[in-house]
Amino acid sequence: MVRMVRERTWRPPFRLYRGDLTNTTFAPGSFDLITCISVIEHGVDHRAFLHEASRLLRPGGVLFLTADYWERPLDMSGAPNPYGLRWKVLSRQDAMNLLEWSSQEDLHPYGPDDIPSCGDPCVIWNKKEYTFVSIAWVKSSG
Repeated sequence: MVRMVRERTWRPPFRLYRGDLTNTTFAPGSFDLITCISVIEHGVDHRAFLHEASRLLRPGGVLFLTADYWERPLDMSGAPNPYGLRWKVLSRQDAMNLLEWSSQEDLHPYGPDDIPSCGDPCVIWNKKEYTFVSIAWVKSSG
């Protein structure tokens, strides 16, 4: 943002693309960093996502994501489908699955490889109470 103001332009220093994040057209090893903020809880196939992220990252590249999270599974019956996509607050088991599947994709947790316990929920939306989880991985160097 600072760069945009200094250059007196509103054109951001990045490009946005619309598509399926589990099946992109980018070449393998195209990115040093992939961020995915509050996306994978909206109908995304987690295994396919991790596979594609690993394909896109250069060795030593980082995948960083956040997701809606609550330690125990929440009853999502009657929950809305934002943007027409199924919404699920990830549980501890879902997060542990991400860690397990990521190791099969040559992605290794950056920092502790466990998921901390929840405290108080910091989000209340559509009668669901939850917090967020963030996880970062590094792709093996080869």
